[in-house]
Amino acid sequence: MEASAYLIISGLVLILSFLLFKKASGSMALREINMLSYLFYVPLILMSAIGSIFIVLHIDEHYLINKLHHDQTRILAWAAIMYTMLSFPIGLLLAKRIMLKSSVQEAIKNYRAKSIEALLGKHELILKSILVCLSLIGILSMLYTFYSLGSLPIVELIKGNSSALAKLRISASREFGGNVYIRNIFGLQFLPLLSFVALAYYKMSKKYYDFFWFLLCFFSSILMLTYDLQKSPMAMYLSGILFFWVWVEGKLSKKAFVFGTASFIGVIVLFYLGFGVNNLSEIFLQYNEGASGRVLFSQVAGTFFSFEIFGKSHEFIEWNSLSNLVEHFGLEYSERAGRIIMEYINPKAVANGTAGVQNTLFIGEAWANFGIIGLLLSPLYVGFIIGMLFYSLLRLPKAPVFIGCYVFFSYKTALIGGFNDYIYNFAYLLIILLLGFITVYAQQISTQVLNDKHA
Repeated sequence: MEASAYLIISGLVLILSFLLFKKASGSMALREINMLSYLFYVPLILMSAIGSIFIVLHIDEHYLINKLHHDQTRILAWAAIMYTMLSFPIGLLLAKRIMLKSSVQEAIKNYRAKSIEALLGKHELILKSILVCLSLIGILSMLYTFYSLGSLPIVELIKGNSSALAKLRISASREFGGNVYIRNIFGLQFLPLLSFVALAYYKMSKKYYDFFWFLLCFFSSILMLTYDLQKSPMAMYLSGILFFWVWVEGKLSKKAFVFGTASFIGVIVLFYLGFGVNNLSEIFLQYNEGASGRVLFSQVAGTFFSFEIFGKSHEFIEWNSLSNLVEHFGLEYSERAGRIIMEYINPKAVANGTAGVQNTLFIGEAWANFGIIGLLLSPLYVGFIIGMLFYSLLRLPKAPVFIGCYVFFSYKTALIGGFNDYIYNFAYLLIILLLGFITVYAQQISTQVLNDKHA
């Protein structure tokens, strides 16, 4: 097929996808960014579709893409991404049909018109006290993580000890000596979420102690999210402030949007400088290297390698990588697709402990697991799950705990990562169950207090 045909098809797909996303998300304006429009602009367009178009046209010269052996892989992966651009928003719209009777624009407008409300009214202090205690557990988890590591990796980053940083990063994430559940659930998940709950309480009360609670969680979260020196977790966490503002106020000012974008880029630059890249042109001005190359090609490369490896040189994984719990069902546990791909494209780095996983668009793991069935169904399924979450949050009261959940899931909902997380995600399931339990428990206590007063 001629290059012009690829460009025409890609252009038409992206336009139609934009229109479908607009109907699903309510607005595609950047200054009114929400969970769904963000997914269109960043993981789908910026980190997947654009790179796939360059690759299918052989305009890449990227060190990972150069390792592809078959031209057919370029066509198959590009076609899979174009299919995802159309089928994913259809999954969103299926969820909307179930959850919302009105238009998304009207539902969002009505939500933003409300003031932040105390979920338990006069007894809100009961719920807040439990959440503060949970925040302290998150902070202790952060301290425990660095105690287990025996160092503070961000200090090494600031020192610029680039020769040891790559190995330190992998050892912190894959060779962690402490309890990973304490680190992952209370440190990496609950602590950032509760920082936005605290911010919502401050927005509601304007009390200095709520602001102090937010600051304590905020700076603790930044330290926690840099424990393994990944660039994106802290940058994405900071973007949560933009999601918070839009969700609560309705629109970002031009200054706030520019400042937020500049802060996001600034974090990326600081991490590159810490890893020894001192020339800013290497970071941004070369489309196939540095930060630009990482965004456009490195992330989507895993999708292309999924099609090149699985079903050919490696059998499909099926359910075996879902969790090591599969061994109780007579299955042999397998590493996830991202790790297998990394072993394929960079075996030396894996052997010496300086390489982790090759994350990519979720359809890469869906293909690696289940082949054509995984590819065809996964965008509809993942779109439906995310849509149900978004529209459910839109229907809940505008209370701090639900605002915190919205912000957390807005920047944490990852299309770049893996399909397995949408089948089984213990951390997210625990968050929802624990927050639900805390809310119900606090309501029961407040009801009991009310009954005792009347008695």
